[in-house]
Amino acid sequence: MGIHYVTYVTHKDGIFDKLINNDYNLNIDVIGWGQKWNGLMDKMVGYNKYCRQFPDNDLVVFLDGFDTIVNKDPSQVTAIFNALECEILVSHDVGPNFIFNYAITRVFGKCKNGNTANSGMIMGRVRSLKPMFEKIIATKAKCDQIGFNMWCRNNNIEHLKIDTDRVIFENYRPNKEPRGIFLSYPGGGPALPMDTRIRRWLRAIFFEYGHLFIVEIVLLIIILRYLGKKYIWYN
Repeated sequence: MGIHYVTYVTHKDGIFDKLINNDYNLNIDVIGWGQKWNGLMDKMVGYNKYCRQFPDNDLVVFLDGFDTIVNKDPSQVTAIFNALECEILVSHDVGPNFIFNYAITRVFGKCKNGNTANSGMIMGRVRSLKPMFEKIIATKAKCDQIGFNMWCRNNNIEHLKIDTDRVIFENYRPNKEPRGIFLSYPGGGPALPMDTRIRRWLRAIFFEYGHLFIVEIVLLIIILRYLGKKYIWYN
């Protein structure tokens, strides 16, 4: 049984160099380099093809190439994963407050046990990863994380766990001391250059997820107009 680490990127951005040239000399395969980017589901297609070259019992760890660092010694990843007694482990997507958590749920939905999965960091046995990727791709979702949570939610995957205890995967939160082996900064965080964060925010708002908040935007405009009229009337 072997373990393999991989990321899908078409070019260098974010903290890619920190991931590849990590402090623990962990070899991370890079796939997708130089290819045309068609959308977020390209990662699922690339990962599906990658994991099929290995035996069914091998472990594969998928890491977001622009957002992730190796935070701690990864030598115990296999032992920790085995102790969890699951086939697939995915990182937990949770924000620092109610507003962020509302947005996360609104965009991606829930996976299981009231939690949202973040598909930026996944690991599992090849035998379970292969059918998982096929079914996620079959959802026809434009976003890999939407597709992942949709697949998880609709199929009651008993052998999947979300890493809510942050033992292997952790998504950065400003109010938590990092303890995961792999630490990611989804959507932009203090480890990413400011220009990268701005580009991420603008892309998310105007091209990826902004349309999902049309109702909230209309309600906000109505409330602001009402408050504006009330303020002008009494002043």
